[in-house]
Amino acid sequence: METAHSTLPYDIKSATSIFEYSKGLLGNTLRDFVWEGYETKKGKGSLGQMVENIYFLLETNNYAGADFSEAGMELKCTPLRKSKQEDYLIKERLVCNMINY
Repeated sequence: METAHSTLPYDIKSATSIFEYSKGLLGNTLRDFVWEGYETKKGKGSLGQMVENIYFLLETNNYAGADFSEAGMELKCTPLRKSKQEDYLIKERLVCNMINY
């Protein structure tokens, strides 16, 4: 699923472009963007990997650097769940450490 940078719907070198493109996720689920034949990931980090693959069209890798290194950005995701009162709650805590300021 390798994607050439020139065919991405955002500028991978621009934090503003990536952020503006990410707003397209608001009010949607990943199911709205998934393509036929996509195999759902399981396990730790699976949500982030799915967002990388399905929405940002990036191939999952084991590179230790930032997801959008050319823009100096890291993608962080955390799942939500609905409570009995229909409120959205964070399903897992999001840890942001080892950030090189």
